[in-house]
Amino acid sequence: MNDRNSQLVSLCQQGEKTFGQAEKFAGWMNHPNPIFDDQTPIALFNSGGYEAIVAELIRIDYGILA
Repeated sequence: MNDRNSQLVSLCQQGEKTFGQAEKFAGWMNHPNPIFDDQTPIALFNSGGYEAIVAELIRIDYGILA
């Protein structure tokens, strides 16, 4: 498995943990987010933003929404 695929698997696991359901995480990934300059998280991932997305999921887990 290449690095990008392993990142995607890890991201999906973290997202399902954060949102409780794969469908909710998928919705979040496909919705423009002001924290990412109104990009969708999936667009950010596709342009190399894996770490920023993981960091945001961690902030959500800890209730840090701003």
